[in-house]
Amino acid sequence: MLKPGKPRPILVGRREALELLPSRLGSALRGRGQVVAVAGEAGIGKSRLVFEWQRGLSSTDILLLEGRCHPHGASLPFLPVIEIVSKREFFDYQAK
Repeated sequence: MLKPGKPRPILVGRREALELLPSRLGSALRGRGQVVAVAGEAGIGKSRLVFEWQRGLSSTDILLLEGRCHPHGASLPFLPVIEIVSKREFFDYQAK
């Protein structure tokens, strides 16, 4: 897991993905709901990509929920969704 304040190597080859994420957020903010899946083999920089994108977000009033796939959850295809909706932040935000 990435920790703020720790030195990180330069993010290379991710310009397209770093441009896509803000465009999806923009669509969501204009009322067109979005789901973005960041998928790939272990170690290719999925967490880093999301970390760098989150770091660049302004104080926009958004709720960003993350679900992760776990090796022990391979038989549960909706485990990331279950993880998301089981977070308290989801229900607190829905109540607004």
